[in-house]
Amino acid sequence: MAVDIPKEQRAAVRKGEGESATAPVQKIDVPSPGPGQILVKINWTGLCASDKSLIHDEWKDFGVAMKEVTKGIAGHEGAGNVVAVGEGMESRWKVGDRAGIKWIAATCGECEFCLTGTDEVHCINQINSGFSMPVSF
Repeated sequence: MAVDIPKEQRAAVRKGEGESATAPVQKIDVPSPGPGQILVKINWTGLCASDKSLIHDEWKDFGVAMKEVTKGIAGHEGAGNVVAVGEGMESRWKVGDRAGIKWIAATCGECEFCLTGTDEVHCINQINSGFSMPVSF
C-alpha cells in the first residue's frame, strides 16, 4: 500500500514562554522516519494538562521543560495511521496500520529498568512525546 506523503503539514507550534505562550497552527516540513521510528498521519489528538504545563513552562522550577528538539510541538494523545516505516521497524509495522501516540515514545531496552521487563516506565533514557520529541500537535 503506497501513501502519498506531502512535503508540508500543519502543526501547533509553541511561540513565546511562560503563561503567555501560545501554539498557533503553522506549516512545517514533514519528517521522514529514522531508524526505529514510524511516521503517523494524525487523525485525532487530545490536549492533556501536561501538554498545557509544558507549553506554559509550569514545571520549569522542577527542572522539567520542553526540550529544544521538540521544535515547540507538544502532544502525546494522538491516533492515526502509519504512512511510512523506518529502518528496523518493518517486522512490527506496515503502512496502513493504526497507531496511537503515548507519553513514552521509546525506551532504551538496555538499562536496569528495561532489562527487568517490568519497569520500562522508569527507563532513565526514555524519550517522551511532546517533551523530548515533537509529536501529535
